[in-house]
Amino acid sequence: MKKMSFFTVLLSGIIITSSCSLEDDSDYYDSSLSQVSSGTIVSDAASNALLIKLDEYPGIAYPEGGIPETADYYKWKVGDRVVFNFYFTDKEITGTHAYNYKIKIAWIGLITTRNPVIISSAAQDTLGTDPFFESNQHINSLFIIDNFLNINPYFFYFDYKKHSVSLASYYPEEYRNANDTINFELKHNAHKDDQQTLTPTSIFSFRLDDLKARMEKGGKNSVVLAIKIPIVTQRNLLFTEYYRTQYINYKI
Repeated sequence: MKKMSFFTVLLSGIIITSSCSLEDDSDYYDSSLSQVSSGTIVSDAASNALLIKLDEYPGIAYPEGGIPETADYYKWKVGDRVVFNFYFTDKEITGTHAYNYKIKIAWIGLITTRNPVIISSAAQDTLGTDPFFESNQHINSLFIIDNFLNINPYFFYFDYKKHSVSLASYYPEEYRNANDTINFELKHNAHKDDQQTLTPTSIFSFRLDDLKARMEKGGKNSVVLAIKIPIVTQRNLLFTEYYRTQYINYKI
């Protein structure tokens, strides 16, 4: 089971919308039992009710009272990646249901989700040249859940400008042919943010559905993703100090 860090700061544009807290409503919410997690919105085929497939727990959760409405009235849809604060109201569901748990959600936000970018190396700087921060206490964690490659990154911000994170491949044939090892680089664009304060951001997710289809076409059930990450280790170094490559086995 993979435990996520508690997201103390949410950058503008990273989680692009969030709900109001139920703690301010008449509905009772037991904050002493709450935790922060992430997941993917799915639906009950019989009722079309929206459910959440949890990243940290095996199975699907039914949100009592529905998924909370957001401040900008975003309309939730199947396939949305979300981060949310919740607690379990029932972990032992009996009978035949499309879900394994019942939960109560206090707030929920939409995770920025993108496709990998296939681009020539000559154009790579168009995706940004800003580094990620890393130390013994702060590691940019990468993990795969349900055909999504996810990163929970650290970088510096100052004036809440929207930061962009992209997953780029500079080797189109390597990607298209689903080679045994596929090289990617994480790209960070701070959009001229002064980058003075370190923050644990929320999750960014990248869809792997297209790669999965290419693997199936080639008769492969696994490949290695080699993810190159530009790293800085000090606040006053706003240039890449070194690169770290993380290898992840992607199985379908």
